[in-house]
Amino acid sequence: MARKKKKQPPPYEEDYQFPTHCERCKEVLFDEIVITEEGQYYMKKCIMCGARYFKRERLQRKICYECGREFFVKSMKQKLCNECMKKKTNRKIEKICFHCGKKFLGFAKTKYCEKCRPQILSEKSKEYRRKKNVCMSVS
Repeated sequence: MARKKKKQPPPYEEDYQFPTHCERCKEVLFDEIVITEEGQYYMKKCIMCGARYFKRERLQRKICYECGREFFVKSMKQKLCNECMKKKTNRKIEKICFHCGKKFLGFAKTKYCEKCRPQILSEKSKEYRRKKNVCMSVS
């Protein structure tokens, strides 16, 4: 009676190492990434013979804080789905200018209105050049 071969570990286990050269034609393998609904696949592909070597990485799913839909996480800190992220970055808020005190529509990190911004930037660049020149003359 012939013995059964031991099963090889699946290629998506953490300790799996990709080959650097193709087992068929011995050519160098190139990296590719394939993203599907089930997860993200890291793949090495031989250009000469078309052989493919996969490593599957399972993506974690989270629920969006904004809309409540389930989505695949790109980083562990991500809390919003892609659609809500796009909406959030394009939002303009009513703000007050730090320089003149007028109300204006701006993004979350905007401090100055459109009239004051060029003036403030030129003052800051002059100050930076002055400090840089002082440091250069001391050295």
